[in-house]
Amino acid sequence: MNFKNPEQGIKLIKATGLALRVKGIKTKIIQMSANKAEMTKAMVAEMETETKTE
Repeated sequence: MNFKNPEQGIKLIKATGLALRVKGIKTKIIQMSANKAEMTKAMVAEMETETKTE
């Protein structure tokens, strides 16, 4: 990257870093919600098998 003024480059780098950080947080939240959904499914399945065996 070649900028006429270095401040412009620094701003761009900071903005890109922030965007990547936000994107990373979003993907983490998506992964967490997916894990919660899987855990809920597993819990429901366990509860169903428990009621069937009684």
